[in-house]
Amino acid sequence: MRANSAAQDVLGRLRDPRVLHNGKWRLLLMCAVWCASVALLVARLHHGFLPHDDPNLSHLAERTLHGELPGVDFYDGYTGGLSFLNALALRLFGVRLISARIMLLVFFIPWIPTVWYLASRITSPLYATAVTLLAAVWSVPVYPAPYATWYNLYFATFGTAALFRYLDTRHRRWIFLAGICGGISFLAKIFALYFIAAAGFFLIFDEQEENAESDARPKVTWSPYSIFLSLVLLAFIFALIKLISGAANSAGFLTHVASCYHFILPGAAVCLLLIYREWTVPRVSASARFAGFAARTIALGLGVMVPIAGFLVPYIRRHAVAVWLGNFLLIRGRAQLEAIAPASIFFILFCAPLLLVLLLNAECKHLRTRKIVTAVLFALLALLLIAALGRPLVSSLEWFSVAESLPALVVICVVVLWRKNLADRQPAQRLALLAFVVAMLGMEQFPFSAPVYFCFVAPVLFVMLAALAEQTKAPSHSMSPLLPVLVFFLLFGITAVLPSQLYLSSFARPPTEIAFTMPRASGLVADKKIVDIYEQTVAEILRHAGSAPIYAGPDSPGLYFLTGHRNPTRIAWEFLSGADADPERILKAIDTSGVQAVAINHGGAQWGPAAYNPSGPPSPELLDGLRKRFPQSTVIGFYEIRWKM
Repeated sequence: MRANSAAQDVLGRLRDPRVLHNGKWRLLLMCAVWCASVALLVARLHHGFLPHDDPNLSHLAERTLHGELPGVDFYDGYTGGLSFLNALALRLFGVRLISARIMLLVFFIPWIPTVWYLASRITSPLYATAVTLLAAVWSVPVYPAPYATWYNLYFATFGTAALFRYLDTRHRRWIFLAGICGGISFLAKIFALYFIAAAGFFLIFDEQEENAESDARPKVTWSPYSIFLSLVLLAFIFALIKLISGAANSAGFLTHVASCYHFILPGAAVCLLLIYREWTVPRVSASARFAGFAARTIALGLGVMVPIAGFLVPYIRRHAVAVWLGNFLLIRGRAQLEAIAPASIFFILFCAPLLLVLLLNAECKHLRTRKIVTAVLFALLALLLIAALGRPLVSSLEWFSVAESLPALVVICVVVLWRKNLADRQPAQRLALLAFVVAMLGMEQFPFSAPVYFCFVAPVLFVMLAALAEQTKAPSHSMSPLLPVLVFFLLFGITAVLPSQLYLSSFARPPTEIAFTMPRASGLVADKKIVDIYEQTVAEILRHAGSAPIYAGPDSPGLYFLTGHRNPTRIAWEFLSGADADPERILKAIDTSGVQAVAINHGGAQWGPAAYNPSGPPSPELLDGLRKRFPQSTVIGFYEIRWKM
């Protein structure tokens, strides 16, 4: 009885909002969550391997480490900053695949307390703990390959925290810092533009809030600024429609509807909210509005430009900025070639239970009722959790209950902000900021809507969910109906998501996994079939390559890193290499470099993701030229290894 009473007392303290101001409790909980989250990623760091991810990124990093410029001396596929960061990882942690993952862990360490900071500013320590653990489980540990998009998530979170701090202090240096986060994120991947857009929406919202309460005279219901702002926001909606419609022209009607739901609805809802607010509240004159808008956006824009300007210094020295910018056209081609449509629109129905819980959280006014609802939810969700164990189909359906909810939750946030008039503006502003960030980060799933891409936005979505529940609950009650949901998704992540092959869009558990023995891949484990093919292929290449460069293609840049032999071309992925992928150019580079051995990737769906080659089979001209130059051959899996006499 005493133990039970003590446990209830601890939970009561954690749910008490006053504990937010108790530094001892906050520090203790944050450190516990921090240690648990980092330990989870350390334990998962060597899991989840695909040949076209880690080896490819490490090959680009090694070229950068040797003094080459991404996007100039070789085709990067991103904006270039990630190759520099991974090159630093190779220098610090050794020339092996695990090094780039260690760098991912290095940034994960400050990211966890940043998530805690966001969550603790909007809810009690108990829910902040649950939300931070959810963010940890549903993020990098799912697939700890050093994706650029993980860094987009990191710096979007850092930037959001900076804007939270701006709300507390009103110092524009925090806007500038958020811009720096956006600029650094852009150097990892162009998807950082989504966070920068979200920050811009928030600054519009903040300017509206400030001017709506201004005592300056005269107040007007419309002005040239209102017209300007409305046109900008409408243009953004039109750009979204154009982007999604252009990519979905060849898709069926239902796929098109699903794309509109996932990628147009959230952004359009945010823009319409800002337009509505602009025309329904009297505000000060246009000159003051333009001045307030300019002061904020200039601070953000300067912050974005500082890291980009520093990054471009070596490009300026080589007069290669135009070449770097030209790579963005190839990045667009990659997006179009690798497009994966979102799930069927009918799967939206699976997010109804989550929306029902939010409704119960808002409508259950009596404490006794809330306790009964919470107990029932714990029981039902426990049954659902048990049902998912060892059942990939059930796990997939439960996954859709949250993965399909993002647009609906953003719309609910917009409706709450539309209708709510808080005496304390900060909770509404924080909710608005989170809704804007989630709406824009959700675009990172376009056009490659593989399930793992939801994990690039899920952590911020969980923070927004807590903020939404906090704002819609009865003022005198804790948001207890949400607790079973948070616990369920935490346990579901641990028991179903982490052990699965979500990076392969599957909830099936991995087949037999073994560790790599080759030095540059040591520390990683993968499917035995993949390990066997690459171990044998690398060994065969090394037997015949001597000290000369090798050629591997199409779409096999990882073999350069795994063998430790130089790439004689500028190519990483053939479909991103423009004219350099021309067979004559490739053969000329092979002849000039004295290549002794080549590996030809014949790919094919029967080999699964291990043979991923979006460029397709080698052209007959290239294949014929390689076979004439390298008459000796053997076949290992999907690779044809050829060498000279």
